[in-house]
Amino acid sequence: MVGLDTSHAVSFTRLLHDERHPHHVPGGRVVCAWPGGSSDFELSISRVGRFTREMAETFGAEIVASPEEVAERCDAVMLLAADGRTHPGLFRRIAPYGKPVFIDKPLAVSSRDAEEILRLAERHRVPVMSCSSLRFALGPERWAGGGVDSATAPRASGSPASDGSGPARSAGRTSADGDAAAEEASIYGADDAVTGADVFGPMPFQPPQPGYFWYGIHAVEMLYAVFGPGCAEVSAIAAGDHELIVGVWADGRIGTVRGNRTGSGAFGALIHHGDRRDLVEPPADYMLLYAALLGRVLELFRTGRPAVAPHETFEIIRFLEAANESRAADGKIVRLGRREL
Repeated sequence: MVGLDTSHAVSFTRLLHDERHPHHVPGGRVVCAWPGGSSDFELSISRVGRFTREMAETFGAEIVASPEEVAERCDAVMLLAADGRTHPGLFRRIAPYGKPVFIDKPLAVSSRDAEEILRLAERHRVPVMSCSSLRFALGPERWAGGGVDSATAPRASGSPASDGSGPARSAGRTSADGDAAAEEASIYGADDAVTGADVFGPMPFQPPQPGYFWYGIHAVEMLYAVFGPGCAEVSAIAAGDHELIVGVWADGRIGTVRGNRTGSGAFGALIHHGDRRDLVEPPADYMLLYAALLGRVLELFRTGRPAVAPHETFEIIRFLEAANESRAADGKIVRLGRREL
């Protein structure tokens, strides 16, 4: 592990090491870690010492002197540093070792930094994945055309699929998936297509992290789990303790993200189909979500294949960046543009 200034370091290690834990994820152990920490980020520097001691004393992780030593000694690396600003520099130090890397959300706090990370990964042939555990909070395979993971999929109200009879229709990906979408339509019917989504969740800000990058990424990942990539433009407005982000996809679908700073910690999504709606809420046990994420991380480490494609992760970073730009400009529409990676 690189970066012990986040509770994720302890939680992830507990799930990997504790065979008695109800959500234990077998297949990996944390053998060494580098603490890190950002002196100008209070939430980082105030916690890194405590989490480092717990990693060493409770889980037996060896604390080493540099990110490079972690990369040299391990089969794979989890870059967990809470400060997204540090991710490009840290990745630059470990990428030459060629080990698979999971980067905890956000991948970066600007599209320029995200592009640098993904270019480095390509140059050094490093399998890389970055996402929030909330991406898996809705049982996203329901919407992406795969089977529902019974360990992580929540119940959906108002959905014929919620009785266990089968997965719902896919989220409707881009035109490259046209053949698969047509095949699914013949199975589920055109009226089952996802036509819109309204995601909600808490959205505190945490300077010096820029705007929506700190907590907005959770709800935005949920939206992308439903829709997939292909957003064309973004706008965002704020009123007191409330935020509203609107994304318009190139195929005409509209997705919204509503955030609050009123004390409500609940996440969820209202997913619209042609003739019905699904209200889907994540399980309350956050360790269950972490376990779902860790399963995908270990799959990346074993196979080199990320559960979330790099181009989609890049688009999410650009989406958040555009939302920040729009919010600062009183809701002006910001086009995402297209960039090949």
